[in-house]
Amino acid sequence: MEAARLKDFWQRVAATGAIACCLLVYAWQHFECIQLRELNEQYDELHNPARIARYAAQIGLTVSTPGQVTPSDGQNDAVLAQARAVMQPRP
Repeated sequence: MEAARLKDFWQRVAATGAIACCLLVYAWQHFECIQLRELNEQYDELHNPARIARYAAQIGLTVSTPGQVTPSDGQNDAVLAQARAVMQPRP
């Protein structure tokens, strides 16, 4: 009789442990989902065009005028780096 009670005890411990593990995995996934949602909201806020324009205006950046920016024609990197160094404004 004692062996049957001991077997029943361990079966209940195993079942309770399995249920607890399932609940922990569910809770972990739930909180991970909440954290990812908050991260997405932060990402969206950081890449909001209106926010970027507001900060650009605060530091004095303006929209380029025609002729101010010229596209690269595929020159090598050394020439582009040299051209950029010459075109940088002096403080």
